[in-house]
Amino acid sequence: MRVPKALQHPFWRALLPVGGTYACAVAGSMWGAGVEINRDKMSPFGGALIVLLFTLSHAVIPVFFYRAFFGGAGKRAPASVAGFIYFHMGMWFGIPIIGLASMTNWLSLAWVVVHMAIARRGTRTWTYLENGSTSLALLLFLVAFSREAMFPWGVIVVACQSALLTVLEYKARRLWVTNDSTDA
Repeated sequence: MRVPKALQHPFWRALLPVGGTYACAVAGSMWGAGVEINRDKMSPFGGALIVLLFTLSHAVIPVFFYRAFFGGAGKRAPASVAGFIYFHMGMWFGIPIIGLASMTNWLSLAWVVVHMAIARRGTRTWTYLENGSTSLALLLFLVAFSREAMFPWGVIVVACQSALLTVLEYKARRLWVTNDSTDA
């Protein structure tokens, strides 16, 4: 299946945080010293449904909801509103980043730090949102399934998360990025 031309650039940009986080999570899981969740009995269908629903709601809703308070990138919101949103966003996306890192030998956290460091000024908030959303999807996968299922079954999460972030890159990136010369 071929990606429409308008979505090709957003697809490749979305693949960077997803691929990097997934690769680090798989590598960290192979070393096996991270926290392991004790799963009782969860059906594969139930686990897949949880991963899909929570990933969609965790990523999509805040991206548009937070921005509704700002009115667009670069616009000023009252300090109390901006402070609350950045605090909430820090927790909302930061906790999954830390959770995934604790389960995968902290390699995924190293990836987030590197990715944030190489992100251009004005794109770092968006980079944080992408990494937090991807971390939640992979964290939910680890909780619902297991570390051993990260490869090959975790590739399904990569495909779904890449598709989700491609849509967000295409529709919502301009809401968060203040000075991106590659934004068409």
